Amino acid sequence: MNRISLIFPLHNEAEIIMSQVGKTINYMENEPCIDDFEILLCGNGCTDMTYKIALQLASDNPRIRAFDNQARGIGVGLKHGIRESGSFEFGMFYAIDLPFGTDIISESIAAISDCDLVVGSKAHPDSQIKRSMARKLLTLAYSMVLKGFFSLDVKDPQGSLLWRKDAMNKVLPALTADTAFLETQIAIYFQAMNYKIKEIPVIFKSEMRKTRISFLKEAKRIVPEILCERKQYFKIREQLLQP
Repeated sequence: MNRISLIFPLHNEAEIIMSQVGKTINYMENEPCIDDFEILLCGNGCTDMTYKIALQLASDNPRIRAFDNQARGIGVGLKHGIRESGSFEFGMFYAIDLPFGTDIISESIAAISDCDLVVGSKAHPDSQIKRSMARKLLTLAYSMVLKGFFSLDVKDPQGSLLWRKDAMNKVLPALTADTAFLETQIAIYFQAMNYKIKEIPVIFKSEMRKTRISFLKEAKRIVPEILCERKQYFKIREQLLQP
């Protein structure tokens, strides 16, 4: 059976949360490959009406659960969702603006039949996505650094993620980041545990809003995160691999 916990980290998404959750519910209720599901709405540092709307959605649908966190960061919401997810076989992280459309959900489920983690990857050669040369170079540089520091084969871990719940439970102690770097940590430690990872192509639909990310600020943030992770990587990997 394909039963999935879908996790949406949220930061000030009041304008789109209701429409996007509705679209997701409609898709998952009518997708033959999904036997059952739950949606976890995990706020992180929201200052608008996001959490209030999430609570209303949860009260209207028993398949939806809402959580609030005062700390800000995708990693905060994602870790909360992972810990709160039910007993379903699979968990999935996806952005609330559904950048790859809803089909990526069923495509990820199909791909996980012979692996433990599926990454919806913008760097996959078959992905259909318009990106500036600067973004392409940043993704390439990030991939090269991760390959050099952690021998990571995943070219773009910053996309959608679908995992087997039993595997994630074993990797969870290594996941410490409160930022978007948590997505990279997941890929790093799934590979360290010798779990099979598969990247699948995505079709970038459209941006519902202007990006909130400053690439200069992101570089200043992520370089220290990578260096810090490198220092503790081998110790953590050894701990995870202990019987």
